[in-house]
Amino acid sequence: MASVTSLTASVHQRLADALSAALPEAGSADPLLRRSDRADFQANGILALAKKAKANPRDLATQVVARVESGEVIKDIEVSGPGFLNITITDQAITRNLAARYEDGERLGVPLAEHPGTTVIDYAQPNVAKEMHVGHLRSAVIGDAVVQILEFTGENVVRRHHIGDWGTQFGMLIQYLIEHPHELDHKGAAEVSGEEAMSNLNRLYKAARTLFDSDEEFKTRARRRVVDLQAGEPETLAMWQKFVDESKIYFYSVFDKLDLEIRDPDVVGESGYNDMLDETCRLLEESGVAVRSDGALCVFFDDVKGPDGNPVPLIVKKSDGGYGYAATDLSAIRDRVFNLKANSLIYVVDARQSLHFKMVFETARRAGWLNDDVQAQQLAFGTVLGKDGKPFKTREGETIRLVDLLDEAIDRATAVVREKAEKVGLSEQEIEENGRYVGIGAVKYADLSTSAVRDYKFDLDQMVSLNGDTSVYLQYAYARIRSIFGKAGDRTPLAHPELELAPAERALGLHLDRFGRRWTRSPPSTPRTSWRRTCTNWRRSTRRSTTSARSSSRRRRRRSRRTASSCATSPPARSTRAWPSSASGRPSASDGPRPLEEHRYRQLWHHCRMSREPVLCRVRQRSRLCGLPIWAPAGCQWPPLQSRAWRHFPIRCRSWRPTRADARSGSNSRPGD
Repeated sequence: MASVTSLTASVHQRLADALSAALPEAGSADPLLRRSDRADFQANGILALAKKAKANPRDLATQVVARVESGEVIKDIEVSGPGFLNITITDQAITRNLAARYEDGERLGVPLAEHPGTTVIDYAQPNVAKEMHVGHLRSAVIGDAVVQILEFTGENVVRRHHIGDWGTQFGMLIQYLIEHPHELDHKGAAEVSGEEAMSNLNRLYKAARTLFDSDEEFKTRARRRVVDLQAGEPETLAMWQKFVDESKIYFYSVFDKLDLEIRDPDVVGESGYNDMLDETCRLLEESGVAVRSDGALCVFFDDVKGPDGNPVPLIVKKSDGGYGYAATDLSAIRDRVFNLKANSLIYVVDARQSLHFKMVFETARRAGWLNDDVQAQQLAFGTVLGKDGKPFKTREGETIRLVDLLDEAIDRATAVVREKAEKVGLSEQEIEENGRYVGIGAVKYADLSTSAVRDYKFDLDQMVSLNGDTSVYLQYAYARIRSIFGKAGDRTPLAHPELELAPAERALGLHLDRFGRRWTRSPPSTPRTSWRRTCTNWRRSTRRSTTSARSSSRRRRRRSRRTASSCATSPPARSTRAWPSSASGRPSASDGPRPLEEHRYRQLWHHCRMSREPVLCRVRQRSRLCGLPIWAPAGCQWPPLQSRAWRHFPIRCRSWRPTRADARSGSNSRPGD
């Protein structure tokens, strides 16, 4: 397989060479090339380079233009604004690029990733004992498309279907069945499976939910049943497992209708992380990332506030001892990062959960589970609406079942195929088969052709129409084009570089070229099994001030304090005594320099400096992650209490503030030390 150099890479290389020739001291600088509305591409990197070189950016841009080797790729390049470069590609370059990709075969000239990593993508997350509705469509379709694209680039993709198979709802459902055995013939339920079983369970779920919301005593009994489920009580656990198994049969039937590959080992629900919940909460609390608030274990954020202006926390563990959704999601992150060795995590989840995942990802970063080498992102998507632009529901106000929508799409597409089948003489079996392909393809295309972040109207009439931006129209146009090629035979070449491209053809060619760019991932800077051990002092960032001699004096004093310490990742030679020295084994004010978990110290200090949020952290002698003793910088004392550096120093109690007496005496003690 011979890879085809993308137009983006070709233009990028030409600009980089010209930039190095015009400004040798810049070396192999990045011209920062991107797509533009003013031209095919725009380069913005000259502005920053000119600032470093103390040169006029427009003059530097003019010199770069004079040194660019346009060849047969670049048609026009002009300087715009203060120093931007607008680049236009020739029609011949676009045509030849597409022709070369066509001749390459299956991979279309797309190279494999240079440093493939492991990506865990979380998508298609239905709930056990509940029927799938139209809201589950987007996560499944978008997630499957991302999986196929990443696998095509050579990335190692691990699929995860985080089904909802745990929680209060199961205690509610099981308790209702125990109290109302006449509502379900258990023998009959054991014999059925798939859609029929799910319809029965869904009916029971609605009845149990109504009773749960109206009867406080039933609510209490249902919660006790959840405790039995968590404790592994045999009868309760057996009934729960039956619900899970029958629900999976239903899930697989729906996904199979969507032509999506769902494998049983990839289905890891909430229950799969139960054994990790306690340890996750313990690590968060010991590291100071989570704190106790009214008996609950919470993580606070300065930028997340409720209507009353008070911070809204991420509840990891409830005051009654139960675990929140955050504990499960954080445990899943730990499993995917440390067990699956993931480099990136992608969550294809409804945009309405964006705040939750923003808080979860930030918590994982504070805890050190996510860093520069391991990134997590949410691929949020909008809501599916009805023709009237309102939430897609039945006339009775209920959510429309996904399987009903798919069946209706197939029926309408089959009717369209049957109208055209008379001309080509298709059999009834072929009509039904083509109708299924066209119907499901229409639903998936309507989803993927809409921006993921936008809401879109689910209009089956438009989806299967032969007019407009629909998959049916594209398939029909493709069939006609193939017919023309079939009649032409080998008499004419497929590519005609001498012909001028229409604007739509240029846009399509450049868009296809974007997929042809080499997809790279930088190799990790540190081994996954180790942690960075570069020591970071407690100094805080300062703001520049040129208007006050007094502030300048404060900066000089702070600078002198910073240079008084040097970093060490082994026990410092100048340490006055080993920590801890007290009989209780807890640090005291007289212990002098204290050893720290260096990576915890650095992460918490950075978090405190950025968010200005005090963090409670119990300092330990040995790292709980790697077991090695990590010491404080040699000569590094607690920040002086009279300085404002305490505002940014993380190793302190949330409720403690230095008093005037402390400042006069220079005491470094804290409550609890």
